[in-house]
Amino acid sequence: MGLKQRSFKIDLWERFNQLTGQSSQPAPINDRMRFLRAPHTIIAGRVIVYLTEFVEANDLGFVTGDVDTIILSNDRYTVRAPDVGFVRKERMPEPTGQRVKLAPDLAVKVVMPNETKKLIENKVLNYMRHGTRMVWVIFPDDQVVDVYRLTKRGTIESERYDLDRSLDGGDVLPGFRLPVNKIFPKNAMSNR
Repeated sequence: MGLKQRSFKIDLWERFNQLTGQSSQPAPINDRMRFLRAPHTIIAGRVIVYLTEFVEANDLGFVTGDVDTIILSNDRYTVRAPDVGFVRKERMPEPTGQRVKLAPDLAVKVVMPNETKKLIENKVLNYMRHGTRMVWVIFPDDQVVDVYRLTKRGTIESERYDLDRSLDGGDVLPGFRLPVNKIFPKNAMSNR
């Protein structure tokens, strides 16, 4: 089992390097073990890899991580950095080195153990209020994903996806499909 876990991580590092053009190496084994205890980071990283592969292959736009802060408005209470975000190419302004004021087309939130249902709902509503068209809320402990979509009527619909289903990009990322079970690596989740 340990060999399979190690080869998965090397493959993920290699794929990350291919997508980013970087040549980083896995951290020493002690640091990697700490990494394994952070399902939030692993899950967000996996979603970034799958989304980036599809987005770049189809020249659709840009995938962002949580360090790419997106400002939803000038109100200091609405600064959000989704764990993963997607912005269509035609909506992305020229890089300035400053924070970008726009809502992502897709925001992905990986729930941390200390976050309440109310806090998560507020984040989803905040994204939608500012123009995000789809939000995926990933629950590592339950291994499910709640998908929120902004309808043409301006209402929000939600649906829960379990391990047997696949997420789809809808009209935000047409043709994108991601089996939910690929988001939750078995070896990482068993080390909680």
